[in-house]
Amino acid sequence: MLQYSTSSRQVPLIIAHKVSGRKGHTYWARWTYKKPGHGTKTSAWKRSSWSGDNGRAPGVAVETLWGHRGQSGGPKLPKGTVVCTQFKGSNQEACYRLG
Repeated sequence: MLQYSTSSRQVPLIIAHKVSGRKGHTYWARWTYKKPGHGTKTSAWKRSSWSGDNGRAPGVAVETLWGHRGQSGGPKLPKGTVVCTQFKGSNQEACYRLG
């Protein structure tokens, strides 16, 4: 979910999801972002477990939520910023460029 302004995007929620995994196994994921002309910022690893038995899509979901209940939060990032998620143990990232 992105909230738009004219020059920047506020990113209140990041979800890493993969459709695979084992019931009861613990997984770790992190997010990164790279603003145009700047270095990459990386979060700490966040823990999650397999979520296939609770009515959601089977697999693993790791969420990072900023802000407070009823209020949006999160970093304000300029257009062109690349936001990625990655699961621990995998070299593959899922990325999105803010437009």
